[in-house]
Amino acid sequence: DDYCKFATAPAIAMGGAAGIQNIRVEGNTVYDGPVYLWGASGVRIFKNNILQTGSGSGCALDAPGFDVSNNQFYGCRGDLSSQPNVLWNVNPQFVNIAAKDFRLQATSPARNSGIAVSGITKDIYGTARPQGSAWDRGALEFIEGGTPINQAPQVNAGADQTITLPATTVTLNGSVTDDGLPT
Repeated sequence: DDYCKFATAPAIAMGGAAGIQNIRVEGNTVYDGPVYLWGASGVRIFKNNILQTGSGSGCALDAPGFDVSNNQFYGCRGDLSSQPNVLWNVNPQFVNIAAKDFRLQATSPARNSGIAVSGITKDIYGTARPQGSAWDRGALEFIEGGTPINQAPQVNAGADQTITLPATTVTLNGSVTDDGLPT
């Protein structure tokens, strides 16, 4: 159930050493960072990701021999438009890049255009996938009305009590509720 979100370069770099096998990079959002995958054998998959350039080193994908399908690239070097189901040079329409808010807007072409990823059932915030007719590309699944923002736990220590000192014990009955979202 793991999804990753990266915002610095190099975002992902794997390979080069003998014996590396079975690399799967699926359901990530990479902003302004290149991805280097090489020298692996066995399963080699790069799917359902979003890569977008910013003002830094830009984005690029170097993954010879990898299954590179169902990804979205915007402002990246090279041309992977011939890969299956790739959205090439198509803006993913993040909510607010300046604030590093990589949630998808309602009009994003990444919505409902991804594919199911075996073994992964949630996005980075724990939202079940899919929310719409199909999976969304990238690390975040769009939620109608917006992705919930983590709220502080609510603590209730129970009714006010008056005690007379020196008291040896005091019993409080209370409760706490949490939205279950990561910090």
